[in-house]
Amino acid sequence: MQQTERSQSESYFWPVVWAVGLHVLMFAMLFVSFAFTPELPPSRPVVQATLYQLQSQSQATTQTTQKVAGEAQKTSAPQFETERLEQKRAEEQKQAQAEAQRQVAAKKAEEQKQAEEARKAEQAKAEAAKKAEAEKAAEQ
Repeated sequence: MQQTERSQSESYFWPVVWAVGLHVLMFAMLFVSFAFTPELPPSRPVVQATLYQLQSQSQATTQTTQKVAGEAQKTSAPQFETERLEQKRAEEQKQAQAEAQRQVAAKKAEEQKQAEEARKAEQAKAEAAKKAEAEKAAEQ
């Protein structure tokens, strides 16, 4: 008997073919509807419950003021956030207004400074003219 050595790719050929075939078959079975499945009756609820509301509450079930306060804090958290945002916007507006007022004040100060310099220049011209006239009068 002669035993032939098969290559590694030949030894995996048929198992791979079987595996791929089985996978294709299982995938195809997902889309096949079985006609021989029994017809099931419509489902009904197993548990039937009746709800009762008690008029009186025991001490254990009444809410304490601390619980109510805690719930109020939980529900007021979003309101606090909106209030904080509104305060932040108001502060930004105040800062913007203050900056605008500072700019206006700086502009006015600059204009006053220029007006003061112009007035001083006028006075200097007037004094120079007076001196010139006084010298002219002294020469005659």
